[in-house]
Amino acid sequence: MKSIAIPVILLLIVIALVVITSVYSVHELNLLIEKTNALPEEPNEDTVDELKKIEKLWNDKKELYSASIKYDFIYNFSKEINNAKAGCISDDPGTYLSAKKSIIVLLEYLRDVQSFRVDNFL
Repeated sequence: MKSIAIPVILLLIVIALVVITSVYSVHELNLLIEKTNALPEEPNEDTVDELKKIEKLWNDKKELYSASIKYDFIYNFSKEINNAKAGCISDDPGTYLSAKKSIIVLLEYLRDVQSFRVDNFL
């Protein structure tokens, strides 16, 4: 009986931890998506500071996201946030808006990958 109980308990603990991690990462990604969507369509003097706050939130949880996705997506986020900041600094609304939309698409994809579903679990 002991040889069956211990693996079953361990399996249940692993499943619970996967679910908790998934829910937590989706919550954090939703926060990032909301903050990115709240950015203005045209950059102003406060936009760079808001982008730095989003980047700090991202960097605080980057290891959590990188555990289940390819590193390319982590690199792409950093590249796009830098493009958005460059668009703000150079007063180029097109570059900024393109980078903002790319960040939103990337975060929504990450949220989809991180969400708890049977196919993501397997």
